[in-house]
Amino acid sequence: FIRLQKTNPERRYLTKIFAGVAGTRALRELWSDPDHCAWVGVTCDPEYRVVTRLDISHQKLHGTIPNEIGSLHHLLVLAMSDNHLVGTIPSAVNHIPILHLDQNRLQGTIPVFPLTRELSIHDNLLQAPFQFGPLLQFVDVSNNLLTGSTIPEVVPPGLHYFIASDNHLVGTIPNAFQKLEILDLAGNHLNGTLPPLPSSVTHLNLAENDLSGPFPNVVFDCTDLETLIL
Repeated sequence: FIRLQKTNPERRYLTKIFAGVAGTRALRELWSDPDHCAWVGVTCDPEYRVVTRLDISHQKLHGTIPNEIGSLHHLLVLAMSDNHLVGTIPSAVNHIPILHLDQNRLQGTIPVFPLTRELSIHDNLLQAPFQFGPLLQFVDVSNNLLTGSTIPEVVPPGLHYFIASDNHLVGTIPNAFQKLEILDLAGNHLNGTLPPLPSSVTHLNLAENDLSGPFPNVVFDCTDLETLIL
């Protein structure tokens, strides 16, 4: 971290963010304290006073995701779930390690997130194509509009959770998962047979697909399996 001067530019960026998605009345009511680190949903590093977490879920926010979020260079967590946000996901947020934008009305294609580890964008109107970022460990893209898209063949080695149910995905399930614990692909149009899965899988849901062949013996290799829905 770089020690900031007394006049902190992040307060200005936050003001623009909140004014854009919440309106001036909410800005006065929730985000007017002289200390921006005391604002609702804002968490700062206690020593350097830079914003590290912004959780403004369930705030009835509207409009598009502000590009000013990209100016919060130390932001580690952005949560804007369960609002009324529209438009596309801007590149300004693709550097954030933990990103929760689920339960909005976001549209367009899903960008690649090169630095994100945890990605929750379920229950939106996002469209194909979809690709994994290299550092992803948790991905929930369920209940979007990925009609006709296939599951990417290149899977990040650290992926533990992949939830993509109710998307009308097609093609086969790739033989590329290495450390998976939860795989939920229910409600798609996947075909072929189930490939080998790591023994670490604890939850497997493949219901309502077009898989074929006899009962998959690879399931018996999942020694930690607790839930199986075929």
